[in-house]
Amino acid sequence: MNFNPRWFCLALICSFLSCLPENSVLAKDRVDIVVGQKLTALDQFAAEELETQLERLFDIEAKISKQLPQDSTQAILLGNSQANIKLATQAKVDWPELTDQGLVLRSFKNDNVSGLIVDGGSPVATLWAVYELGHHFGIRYLISGDIVPEKSETLSLADIDIVQEPELKVRTWRTVNDFALGFESWGLVDQQKLISQLAKLKFNNLMISVYPWQPFVHYEFGGVKKQTGVLWFGDKYRVDGDTPGRQALGRATWFENPDFIGKETYEQRTAAGQKLIRGIIDAAHDFGMTAGISISPLEFPKEFAKALPGANTSRGLNNLLIAPSAKQKFDDKQLLKLVKTKVRAYLDTYPDLDELYLTMPEFPEWSEHAQAAWNSFHKKGEKPQSLESIIAVAEKRDLIATGERGQQSVKGNLVALAFLNKLLKDADLLKTSSGRNVTPFITAVDPALFPVLEKVIPANTGVLHFIDYTARRVAKNKQLLKQVPANNVPSRLIITLADDNVGVLNQSALTDIETLMAELRSLKWDGFSTRHWLIGDLDPTISYLGRASFDENLTAKASFQDFFNGITDNPAATDRIWLGYEAVEKATQIIDDNDLGFAFPVKNMLLKHAVAKPIPEWWQTATDEYTKDLVELYRSYDAITGRSRPLFYYYAKRSEFMLSYMSAVKAVRESAIAKKAGDIDKQIEQLETALEAMYNGLDTLGDIARDQSDRGLIAVLNAYAYQPLLEEYEKVLDESEK
Repeated sequence: MNFNPRWFCLALICSFLSCLPENSVLAKDRVDIVVGQKLTALDQFAAEELETQLERLFDIEAKISKQLPQDSTQAILLGNSQANIKLATQAKVDWPELTDQGLVLRSFKNDNVSGLIVDGGSPVATLWAVYELGHHFGIRYLISGDIVPEKSETLSLADIDIVQEPELKVRTWRTVNDFALGFESWGLVDQQKLISQLAKLKFNNLMISVYPWQPFVHYEFGGVKKQTGVLWFGDKYRVDGDTPGRQALGRATWFENPDFIGKETYEQRTAAGQKLIRGIIDAAHDFGMTAGISISPLEFPKEFAKALPGANTSRGLNNLLIAPSAKQKFDDKQLLKLVKTKVRAYLDTYPDLDELYLTMPEFPEWSEHAQAAWNSFHKKGEKPQSLESIIAVAEKRDLIATGERGQQSVKGNLVALAFLNKLLKDADLLKTSSGRNVTPFITAVDPALFPVLEKVIPANTGVLHFIDYTARRVAKNKQLLKQVPANNVPSRLIITLADDNVGVLNQSALTDIETLMAELRSLKWDGFSTRHWLIGDLDPTISYLGRASFDENLTAKASFQDFFNGITDNPAATDRIWLGYEAVEKATQIIDDNDLGFAFPVKNMLLKHAVAKPIPEWWQTATDEYTKDLVELYRSYDAITGRSRPLFYYYAKRSEFMLSYMSAVKAVRESAIAKKAGDIDKQIEQLETALEAMYNGLDTLGDIARDQSDRGLIAVLNAYAYQPLLEEYEKVLDESEK
């Protein structure tokens, strides 16, 4: 008789079936996701996300139904449909009263079926409840994607009881911004993926921060057409040839935002830019978020100098903008018409916006009419507080904007605020063609004006507060937050996760952010907005922001441990990682204390350290802290499971780059000291050391780059650090051979 493998396998199956206990079933267990009859698009998406998560996590079949199947034994009631409420009532389970942002996960059981209520006070809150269930089952949400536990054979929906309501109602993510190593380099596909991850982290507001020189709007005024439409302050980054790290850049000749490739003319770039911003707004709305755009209303591309006679050049990289001068008063009719034209251009271009942020210039210089502006906020016969007393506060405070800069800031703010009060009196200005009434916010009012905020802010206008560049500096001055009348003026705080002045180096401010979150909850602020450029090491901080908004008792360390325990399945590894992050936080504080701007990603960023002065002790101290981080990351890497090893390899390699950069800075300084001493051989030797360190650091980044910010970092460092260093080396080498 010939051997037949088909009949052999059938015989084995029959034998196996005969051994099974009565009532056992070979088919996968099933869980029914019951959603009700009337679904919004977001409700449907929440159901599909729940179905996907369950099938990724468990060896189970998840099935979406509009009513409970008669043979169902295990069900998840998703959303608060009448049928679901009736079923929960029959099971004697309370269905909590929720606000539009509240969510509940609660187990239930009756005679026929058991399962879980997954509900929110609105469709988006139901979606958050789905993601909270995923977190409960071990999924950890990162900006770059999810880390999911190994699939389990069994699903238990018993003994779950989670009810969450946020104390911080507005959780804003800031995007686009500036710099090639920031979100200005991200195309729409990447932005959409980012927004989908932010939804999992319970962010509910998107702020699109744009600048007047960028290609996102077009307008004409006084016979002048906007002609400036560039990215990255108009700078370009060549990445071909022997560019270190180019393995992450493919065959590109130039580093570009992918949505702008081949867009050579102003018209082409503007069309691409508008498509990108509209896509971002649509994606935010698809995930239940509100969306706003942040503009600088009092700055304009230089071509508008013809329409604003006597305007000043604004301070900023590459000096691309103009702003009002002493020749324009805050009630200048020509200026008012120009700003209205600009505002309307943004709202007509993006009619689906929910909010408009009007941002003060970073360096307010329109100050000549400060006293008149201050007087304009007071009724006739009212005796105002002296302007000098307010200025005195700004001159003596412990902020970056202090002394003369503090004085200038207060004066410039007052003139701008007097102008904005007149601008926003136009009731029709903020109505869009889609019928929306856009909510206005003013950004970066000087803290010296906090005690008089209600007097100087236009009616029905909120404020997004920027107190200082780093979270450490703001936490150090947290008493200023108490001066804001948050009960009467909708107030949000800009929380810096990673500052562009600290720049290209790894940063952590988790401890200071914990302090600020506690203050915001205590003072009943509306919420916060993030500020950041590079995001590679910010996942635990971003996770904390989302979760701490819903849990006032959650500490930064507990959130960190929950995040990494979920990723590593090894508390000992998590403890090591915490030590590493503490070291990075110390390094961040050291740089902030001693040289804010140390690694600012601009021209001459490395060679500016080529001065013949002794090497500061703090350089080595910061380097030691980055070394501790690297050591702890590699110790952790050896103790974690396979699913998270790529992430930790990425973290460790980024930390290696920190040490390469610090080595290059030190060698550049040593070369300058040798040059002053007339030791050209040592000068050349140190320049070679710096070149090798930068090359190795960029090569390391090229091996692990995972997003446009990482690739932008490589491009920027080549342009502003490696290539200038190479040119200096070749110049000195030529001189030595003469």
